[in-house]
Amino acid sequence: MIVKIEEIDGKYVATLEGEMDTTAATKAEEVLRPLYHSDGKDVLIDCTKLDYIASSGLRILLSILKGAKANGSKVTL
Repeated sequence: MIVKIEEIDGKYVATLEGEMDTTAATKAEEVLRPLYHSDGKDVLIDCTKLDYIASSGLRILLSILKGAKANGSKVTL
């Protein structure tokens, strides 16, 4: 599982590659945690290279959505 976050054109772009099973989701959450508080910047999560996502990975994406929206950010998958 490869997880990267970049800031491009004033928004955060997170790229997820591989399989986000339960073990990988725990590690991915550590990397993605800054997106929970996105400081009003929009968030784009690129899942085009994500082959599998477990329910724990979906929980992370929902947490990002809730946290970012609370800070006035738009989240796009």
